[in-house]
Amino acid sequence: MPQVAVKLVDIMSSSRWEFRDTGPTWQHPVYGGGRAKWDPFPCYRHEMDAAIAAAEHVARVCPPPWPVTIYLADLEETSRTNAYSYLHETGHYEDGTWVDDEPSGLIMLAGKRIPPHPAVTAYLIGHEYGHQAEWMINFAAGRERLHSPLAARDYIKVRGLPDEADHHGSGGAWHDSVHEILACDFRILACGLEPGYWPHPGVPRPEDIPGLPAWWEETLAAIEAAGTRPAAA
Repeated sequence: MPQVAVKLVDIMSSSRWEFRDTGPTWQHPVYGGGRAKWDPFPCYRHEMDAAIAAAEHVARVCPPPWPVTIYLADLEETSRTNAYSYLHETGHYEDGTWVDDEPSGLIMLAGKRIPPHPAVTAYLIGHEYGHQAEWMINFAAGRERLHSPLAARDYIKVRGLPDEADHHGSGGAWHDSVHEILACDFRILACGLEPGYWPHPGVPRPEDIPGLPAWWEETLAAIEAAGTRPAAA
């Protein structure tokens, strides 16, 4: 069964420097995950014990249908983003037939100039795993592409959000993106991680939406029942 693993990553020793660029960029050597730029200023990682505890918790709540690796970086991104989640989804040809590869999830927690509080570690892992859960909803629904926007559009209706919530956030608009709301709903309703923190001003808390806790219970059961994704015919 796929697992959620936690690993350390030394950014400077595993980054590449573009010939005309001014800083290191890191990308998973196999699965990609963006080309984030990193600040070489010395930082503190998230604590390994806190990360492992949170990883084990989310894996119990929502066993992943694909392996997910959580990386604890020793530096901070130049964007100052705290963390990001990524899903590698591709395939290859065999005798002229396209075959899907097994998906693989990546969660990156950036280092910080001040040691991160363990509660922040738990919050971030619960939230970023919530993004993986969005893709798992597509998986459980049998959709051909895990990155399909259908899960988010369905969630807008379930959550009673305006259609304008169907965006990925930009400066000052992170809080009303359906993707970010779904991830925090997962963190609170499914995982119970740092439930007091609700960073979505103007958006009702998930506990206040009738039927939403039951919807998540049914959805988690559907994800677990879906098992391992079969190769495409």
